[in-house]
Amino acid sequence: QLSLARGDTAQATRWLDAGRQWHPALPKGAWYYALWSCHTRGRVLLRQRRDSEAAECIAAAAAAALQLSDPTLSTALRLLHAEALVRIGRPASAAAILDEVAGAADDPSVETLAAMGRVAGLAVAASPGGDAGAGPFERAGRLLATVGNRTARADLLRTYAGGVAARLAPRTAEPSGPPPCID
Repeated sequence: QLSLARGDTAQATRWLDAGRQWHPALPKGAWYYALWSCHTRGRVLLRQRRDSEAAECIAAAAAAALQLSDPTLSTALRLLHAEALVRIGRPASAAAILDEVAGAADDPSVETLAAMGRVAGLAVAASPGGDAGAGPFERAGRLLATVGNRTARADLLRTYAGGVAARLAPRTAEPSGPPPCID
C-alpha cells in the first residue's frame, strides 16, 4: 500500500509478487490477507491503465470475499471491481454493483462513502453528457478532506483528472489541479 501511495507501482508489484497469491483452492483461513492483496493488485493494475486485467483479477476476488464475514473487504473489492468495469466501458454493470453495495451498507465508513462517490463519478462521466460526474467526486473529496485522509484524497484526485476532467476539455497539458470545490 505504501509503495502504491508513493506512486511506485513497480515496487508495489514486487511486494505483491513476493506474497501469497489468492486462489480459490487456498484454505479459507488464508483468504483474508490474500484477498486484500488482490485489492492492492487491482489498484496497481488500474494505475498502470491495465483495466481489463484489473477487472478480471478483481471479479473473482470480489465474489470470493462475499464468502467471508468481512463487509469492509467485500465492499472494497466490489467497488474496485465497479471502477474497473467503468474503465473498460461497462458503466451499467458498474452502476448495478454500486447500487448493490449502497443498498447493503448499513453504516458505511467515510472512506466507503468516498469510494462510492468515486465509482458514481466515473460511471456518470463515462455516460453521454458525462460532465455531471464531477459532483460525486466533489462530495467524495470533501469527505476525505474532512477526515484528513490525504492519501485517499490524492488518489481520488488522480482518478478525477483521468476520469472526468479529461472528458470536459481536451488535455493539452497535465491537469492543473482539482476543481475549486474539492480544494
